[in-house]
Amino acid sequence: MIEPVTFPIAVDVVALTVIDHTLHALVVRRGIEPFRGRLALPGGFLRSGEQTDQAAARELEEETGVTPPGHLEQLRTYGPLGRDPRGPVLSVAYLLLAPSFSPTHAGGDAAGALWQPVEALLGPDSPLAFDHGAILADGVERAACLKASRTHTLSLRANSGSRLRGGGRGRPSASFRPDGRRRRRTGSSSLGA
Repeated sequence: MIEPVTFPIAVDVVALTVIDHTLHALVVRRGIEPFRGRLALPGGFLRSGEQTDQAAARELEEETGVTPPGHLEQLRTYGPLGRDPRGPVLSVAYLLLAPSFSPTHAGGDAAGALWQPVEALLGPDSPLAFDHGAILADGVERAACLKASRTHTLSLRANSGSRLRGGGRGRPSASFRPDGRRRRRTGSSSLGA
């Protein structure tokens, strides 16, 4: 019989919102090693008897003071090899989109909690610790897909004669490419609304 492999399980949260027409991600400044002082996505290790979605909500609240204002959607699983200098760690990432969040304050092992423009966090020189640049990029891409899907659904409803809530056809809204940069287009839906 093959022995099962055991290693720690972590959760990471990609929380996105639009501030001043720019897509922002919630990050923490790490207060402990590894990567003390570097920016990272909110997250941490799964506790005994805890489900991953519960751990994601707990870590988000502990490290940033933010209670998820909406649904945490499982984004993807990362690892376990090559993502943490301490050794193999499997991470389950979650995506959280909302038009607004409660104010942030650092807690737990985070030395700070702040909203940063996504564009400043992505790319080959990403300031994010671990593999969080890749996780954030996947979260932004998924958010763009959700936005496109929602806009398509609203467009289909509009074309079938249904009235749209919160706006009408032709009203400009902010839209974002997977790299977090803003583009203008017409539509009635905005990210997270």
